[in-house]
Amino acid sequence: MDEIHFSAKSDTSSKGISYIQSIDYTDTVSQVKTIDEETDCTERRIYSSFSKAAVLILLAHACERSAYFTIVNYMNELWLVTFNSTTASAVVVHMAFVGASACLGIFGGTMADTFLRPIPTLTIGYILFSLGLIFLEFAEHIEHSISTAKHLAVAGLSTAALGQGCLGAVLPVVGAEQLPDEKHRRRFIHWFYLWRNVGAIIADTSSAILEGIPSLPLHYKFLISPLSGVLSLILFFVALWVRERTPYEKQRTFRSSGTTLHETLTVTLNFFKKGRREAKGRFSKRLGKKEPDVKEQHKRNRVRDLLRILLVNSAVVGFGFLYTPIMTIYSLQATGLNSTVNGHLFPSPSTQIILFNEVVIVLVIPFTIYYLYPRISSRNQRLYISRTSVGVVLAIISGLVAIALEMGLKMNCAQNQGFSTISIFAQGPQYGLIALAEMFTALTVKEFSYMEAPDGLKCFSMGLNQTALGLSFLISLGIESLVKTYTDWYDFDLKDMCLASDPSHLEYFLAILVVMSLVFSVVFPLVTRIPKTIDEEGENLESN
Repeated sequence: MDEIHFSAKSDTSSKGISYIQSIDYTDTVSQVKTIDEETDCTERRIYSSFSKAAVLILLAHACERSAYFTIVNYMNELWLVTFNSTTASAVVVHMAFVGASACLGIFGGTMADTFLRPIPTLTIGYILFSLGLIFLEFAEHIEHSISTAKHLAVAGLSTAALGQGCLGAVLPVVGAEQLPDEKHRRRFIHWFYLWRNVGAIIADTSSAILEGIPSLPLHYKFLISPLSGVLSLILFFVALWVRERTPYEKQRTFRSSGTTLHETLTVTLNFFKKGRREAKGRFSKRLGKKEPDVKEQHKRNRVRDLLRILLVNSAVVGFGFLYTPIMTIYSLQATGLNSTVNGHLFPSPSTQIILFNEVVIVLVIPFTIYYLYPRISSRNQRLYISRTSVGVVLAIISGLVAIALEMGLKMNCAQNQGFSTISIFAQGPQYGLIALAEMFTALTVKEFSYMEAPDGLKCFSMGLNQTALGLSFLISLGIESLVKTYTDWYDFDLKDMCLASDPSHLEYFLAILVVMSLVFSVVFPLVTRIPKTIDEEGENLESN
């Protein structure tokens, strides 16, 4: 199967060319002067890869993720214990919040690349997210009216989800723009994902510790969320204070990035509306001109880049709707394993084992960006598709390991009268493999979404990536609902999967997910060849 290579974009030169080709050819001298000043600014910063603003944004992101995952960890307890709701209601609210937080990324990215621009969009996102945390904190203190508290909590979750849509799509773009060249911006995207997992580690560790304190009220457990949110907000405003401003901002003259997204989407819709054949005819006619329409060709290039990003993000959808059920099954599988360590019960076993997944990502990312990727990639060959395919293969191996463990668990339970002697740490290999799969798949596509996006479309591209994650989550909910409705393969309410009365067959569900992953590993590389096929057809037309 042929490998697809995407050429990397140069930093200042492509930025200047992109700008010149997208302007209306007025005030050219002053605009080119601004580009030269931006180039000089970049050259002055090229000798230092350290940026205070970028570091502060990474820390702000870790705190924001800590606040977000704390909400996720305690949402079920809030609905079940505080509001006396049903398990089904709690699951629906939990899933709706997680799915909406990701799917709204396309909204935040669109606003940043059109009406509001990145910094105002981030400011609004932080305000909305902070208001959501405040609403949730107050909802946990209201005792005289459960109905009022529930409505306030729903308002808090909705507001926080809308804020998440702005933050997730725009924050990595603003942070990466503070670095001097392509290499450091590429690495920043990886560091951004690393600090995301640091925030998750903080939330999961604090949750596990607080769960060990008996009779601790929920509002005390949840306190880590608003505190992390306030700290993230402070770090963000400090980053704005120390960040390096571009010459466009200093002179209050902005590039036409506000119209780039609109023009690109318009060209895309016209392309599919009128048909590729008619578009090819217009392209052939333009070839006969002595001076081809540079601006029109630039728009077509942006459409091609956007199509590439859209298709490569299908990897996130395909991997995500398999990843979420796999993680759910791993958590259920943990209930049947032996969670005692030296005679003492291991606190929050499923949460602690999930931490292994996050720790692996934090430890491996520096190795990949400083040692592995520089040795397997060149400037013109980033091997995005190969890296993503490796991630899918690792997910398949993780599923096979989990199936073997589940079959061994059933035999072990039968031999020991419903008690497992297999330690919960036996899940370590499958969690480690799925962590590597996540890093090679989700992180690679996030890197691609930023690095290959044209100027003026980066926030939209990152929002598209975030929305793909949300869609994968919603698809996974449908898969789990079907399995739950028509089979008895797993039961959320069973506290011990090792009991003789356990009717579950997690290995069946895992086997189906593995087969789906195999199919996806074949389909994905074929789908991502579509932009290359379009390019080849265009070259054939030009040669003829």
